[in-house]
Amino acid sequence: MQEFLSDKLAKALVKCVEDAVGDEIKEDIIRSKIRVTNSIHSRTWDYIYTSVLNQLENEECVVVVSNSGPWEMAIIYDSTTGNVITLMREQRFRTLQRNQRKRSKLHYLDCFARALNEQLRAENEQLSLLEEQPSDLEKARQRVSQLLNDLAGKADVVNHHVLVLFDTYGYQLVSARAIMVTPNLDIAKGSEINLSRFITARESVIAETVSAVDSAANNPGRSLKLSKKALERKKKLGRINNHSENTSSQ
Repeated sequence: MQEFLSDKLAKALVKCVEDAVGDEIKEDIIRSKIRVTNSIHSRTWDYIYTSVLNQLENEECVVVVSNSGPWEMAIIYDSTTGNVITLMREQRFRTLQRNQRKRSKLHYLDCFARALNEQLRAENEQLSLLEEQPSDLEKARQRVSQLLNDLAGKADVVNHHVLVLFDTYGYQLVSARAIMVTPNLDIAKGSEINLSRFITARESVIAETVSAVDSAANNPGRSLKLSKKALERKKKLGRINNHSENTSSQ
């Protein structure tokens, strides 16, 4: 199958995710003095999508923010391939695969797969137990049209949907891959790329004493400490803020 995701874009995507799940969310925890972390996983997505918007908008990519129900997400259009790209955690993807036949409403991944990847086939694809109704395909196409509404005039042609999956442990990105799925949410033949080689695993500037977000103590204020480098940056920001306050009071 023709290349559906370039190394250049793949590397940039992995960096956006790696930074967001690592130092960006950890600094947020310390800065905000968060002591209960129920929403950390969803808050991490704000950093991922913000990074994607800031880093990937260029002559080759268009990034738009779209809504799937109450959920806001960034959708990337790669002009070099004509593909649209979204991101998802591995665990969420497995759940969607497992429960596809049980869902009463189409998830946006179902819609992208049916509308854009309709012709793709899995290696050992099984026949669908439930025959798809024409109305389902039309609903999927309408939903995709809504999701990509902001791409109007910016995308000459849309070919396929690419899904970038990732997995984390604590504050580290441990795996990433890009796939294209069939309408049955199976991985299409010849359409899986291992992106883990782009994970840098660089040393964090935020020193950790507990690595997992889901720590038993559930107290990020105790589990994270600023490193020397981060402390210096914090002091610098403090001097700038103090100067601004003094100036404004004069």
